[in-house]
Amino acid sequence: MAALGVRLAAPHVETLLDALATRDAAVADFARVFRGADVIVTVSRTSTAPRLDQPRAPRSTDSISDLLRAAANLAGLPGVSFPCGLATDGLPVGLQLIGPARSEPLLLAIASAYQRATDHHLRRPPV
Repeated sequence: MAALGVRLAAPHVETLLDALATRDAAVADFARVFRGADVIVTVSRTSTAPRLDQPRAPRSTDSISDLLRAAANLAGLPGVSFPCGLATDGLPVGLQLIGPARSEPLLLAIASAYQRATDHHLRRPPV
């Protein structure tokens, strides 16, 4: 960092080193997963989309989809989320694909194939 003209106080250096170690662990964990899988498929959210006519509730950050999204972002992995239908309450739900580094073409091809094979992306919730 000194080469960039940036000096960090000792507590900040420790925080940075902890963050880099966490990132390295996430990268290694995903690398192990992708040795046996081409992509990870998960829900985009563990609940339906919020209604437009109701106040927004604070988002939870403890759901599995939030944890996967955060971990994938931390590891620098590409992902795509797309509609996959309406839940029983009539509100949209989505799928999320996470792929290994530089798999954007594969993720977009899968999402595109899914949308060509279904009409979920055309459905609209009741207003």
